[in-house]
Amino acid sequence: MKKYVVPVYWTVSASVIVEAECSYDAGVLVEEMNAAGHCFDHEDYSPGSFEVGFDCIEPIDGEKTES
Repeated sequence: MKKYVVPVYWTVSASVIVEAECSYDAGVLVEEMNAAGHCFDHEDYSPGSFEVGFDCIEPIDGEKTES
């Protein structure tokens, strides 16, 4: 049998409390926090969001496993 690199994706969601002048500014502030590498509290997996990137699966050349 061959070995394959299989990309997988899923969604993580969280709610963030921020202070801002308006809802748009609040959203921009959270985007900036994310870009700066901020870790959000109470992140959680979004059920049903798991996907396999079937179009991007690639074999690992020269690798074989026993069946």
